[in-house]
Amino acid sequence: MVRWRTQDLIKAYEEKTGETLTMSKLALATGLSGSAIHKHMHYPPMRMDTRSVDAILTFFSRTLGPLNTNDLLEFVPESEE
Repeated sequence: MVRWRTQDLIKAYEEKTGETLTMSKLALATGLSGSAIHKHMHYPPMRMDTRSVDAILTFFSRTLGPLNTNDLLEFVPESEE
């Protein structure tokens, strides 16, 4: 199963900046809809939208340094769920 690591990135962002990053702030900063951000935080990905992946990684890379898809997506074998 593939899972989003968006919440991990939000936590790292908040620790580094000291500011709270809400879903609505992230949506505004990335240009993604609030529902898209909600899905990235609460549901496993059903399909990959490269625009969303790019927008999220671009936003977090500005603060956390260079990131790649492994920082946003994680593969968890079914036996480890």
